[in-house]
Amino acid sequence: MVCPFVPSDHGDALGAARRVSAAGDHVTAMRCYDLALTSLPEPNHAPIHYQKAAAAFAIGDQAQVERSLRASLRLAPWFGDGYFELGNSLYSAARHAESMASYRAALRQRDIGDRPMVHNNLGNVLADSGDHKGAIAEYRRGLRLAPAFPYLYNGLANALSSAGRGADAVTAIQQALRVQPSAHYARFNLGNYLRDMKRISEAKVAYQLALRAQPAEPRYVTGMGQLLHQEGSARLPEAISRYRDAAHLLSSAGAARSAPLERDLAAALRDSRR
Repeated sequence: MVCPFVPSDHGDALGAARRVSAAGDHVTAMRCYDLALTSLPEPNHAPIHYQKAAAAFAIGDQAQVERSLRASLRLAPWFGDGYFELGNSLYSAARHAESMASYRAALRQRDIGDRPMVHNNLGNVLADSGDHKGAIAEYRRGLRLAPAFPYLYNGLANALSSAGRGADAVTAIQQALRVQPSAHYARFNLGNYLRDMKRISEAKVAYQLALRAQPAEPRYVTGMGQLLHQEGSARLPEAISRYRDAAHLLSSAGAARSAPLERDLAAALRDSRR
């Protein structure tokens, strides 16, 4: 569809872009944003590039997302949200060093919409890069600003666990559950930390609560299978059944097969033949 644009009205292309984007026609919105960029003077371009990036994201054009965000930031280098969204785009492409730099640039700006979330996402990329100490520090910076933000506690707990600090991870994830008792993902992570610490009965309760909230979540079903497997030969048939249930859930959802799950199932089958 061509952009419903009236050439005599320079502002109409931008208005049309917003209308068709709100209606879900992001491809047409991209054409309208391009027309707005050619119709309006350059001082107006930074927010147009930013909005075009959102439309590009909606249609899965990550290369255009990056181009539009960088164009916006060249014109408005003080715009913290632009650096934040660029960091998100780079992180999704596994360009971790660039993503970290962009998140840090966002944190240097005064104009930023959700500073705790920037700390959270920077913590995530640091953790994925193996810098657990740096991730822990970043999550804690975020929590000083937003002490009731469960994702920050969840990220902190994961980083503490990866750093070998299981008891501290349990404390952090329990805090996430205090501020958001319905956070089933935190229940699942609590189960993982407790299982790693051989606190099997407590881990089982955590997994059961996670599964009660989301019984068709393959990760939660797999976690229960791993716990049953860990309990020994008497529970192997149940563990194998759980692993197969998780594989079926993945297949039914059209998701890719999980190599770790297949390894767990193969190990359980080997153990059952001994």
